[in-house]
Amino acid sequence: MMTKHQKFMNVDFSPNPLKIVNQEGKVVLHFDEILKEWEELENKKNADGLRFDEEFLELEVDIYCITFLKFRTPDPILHRELLLKSVIAYIMQMMLISLVISETDGFSSAHDGTFKLNCSRLICAFLLHMSLVPEMRCAFSLMNYAKHNQDKFYKQSSLYPFLIGMMKLLGCVTTELVNIFIIIQSTLVSDVIKDFIAFGIIAKIDDMMALSMKNFNVEQEI
Repeated sequence: MMTKHQKFMNVDFSPNPLKIVNQEGKVVLHFDEILKEWEELENKKNADGLRFDEEFLELEVDIYCITFLKFRTPDPILHRELLLKSVIAYIMQMMLISLVISETDGFSSAHDGTFKLNCSRLICAFLLHMSLVPEMRCAFSLMNYAKHNQDKFYKQSSLYPFLIGMMKLLGCVTTELVNIFIIIQSTLVSDVIKDFIAFGIIAKIDDMMALSMKNFNVEQEI
């Protein structure tokens, strides 16, 4: 029994290239045209990726972005100094988060809480998330730029710039997740707010590191 599509169309596999014809023998779809359009789209996408330049690069005033930009200059001594500061900022973030987690009893200490307490949890989690969204978007932008523009970095290597973007992203994601993990264990609204403020400060350690640098105009660099 013929289906609706088989009644009006036949797929001709014998010719080269592959095509679909109707009962009257008229070509209604040519597969080589589809492949050609697909290749053009792929080439255009790749070309756009290679043209991914500073106008698409979202930057923040922090040590990660400054280090990322400086890797475009031929100054290995400055690279080592800034990379060390970036790693120190990342380690401090992870250490503080680890110390906070070590004082908890895990998910066993989480509880439902009252309506007022849950409202404060939701608001604080949402506010921290909103404050970290630009940071995460910036981190993805750094990694994407490093991936498509290796020739623009020192010695045409984007390994360290990509890792810098990765550290920035991991710092943001870890801070937000652990903040949620901690506030669901808080029993008072005041504790929820204090935890929210504390993790907000931890998330800004990279900004503090940048602003503490001497003889360095952070705003001008960004």
